[in-house]
Amino acid sequence: MTISRLDNQQIEDPVLRSYLNRVVAEKASTYDTSLTRYYIKPDEEYRPDLVSYRVYGTKELQWVVTLLSGNEDPAAAMTIGLEIRFPSLTWLREQIRHFADDGEVYGTLSED
Repeated sequence: MTISRLDNQQIEDPVLRSYLNRVVAEKASTYDTSLTRYYIKPDEEYRPDLVSYRVYGTKELQWVVTLLSGNEDPAAAMTIGLEIRFPSLTWLREQIRHFADDGEVYGTLSED
């Protein structure tokens, strides 16, 4: 089975994957004007894949929807009317590539 390049499972190390999740959540919590504001609709309550498709044009980023909705389980209900601010597809792709390729975690290396 081939893993999509947009799937956070591209990052084999679970610790680095958790850093990616943290970076995504931090970006979404800012008021950056490049973020896309989206409100969960009634037909999307149990469908992070549908939200992902409507926001990004692909269901491959449903992990982002689950993360930013505050759920750990993609089958859990999302709050109807919940506002979520989504980073751009380009930004997400860059972050996934960064953590999958070299995995350097920003701010963890001290300079001597």
